[in-house]
Amino acid sequence: MNIFKKETMQDPLLQKLELLLKSHDWHYMRSDDHRYYMRGRAEYDRIRETMEECNNNELGTMATELFRQYNPSYNEQ
Repeated sequence: MNIFKKETMQDPLLQKLELLLKSHDWHYMRSDDHRYYMRGRAEYDRIRETMEECNNNELGTMATELFRQYNPSYNEQ
């Protein structure tokens, strides 16, 4: 359960980040097809830019929580 769900629904920047995280191919690095790799890399760059924007708007803690929620490498532990 996302403890920041209420805040996420209210802040457009966090909504944008959550949408990017939900639709991101977290395994793009393993693709043999360079097009999939490049698309995944571009998506990840947008996620990083949006997270930086969140940090600049004092939403860094919530952005990090969202990132950890959707990133499978955090969920494997």
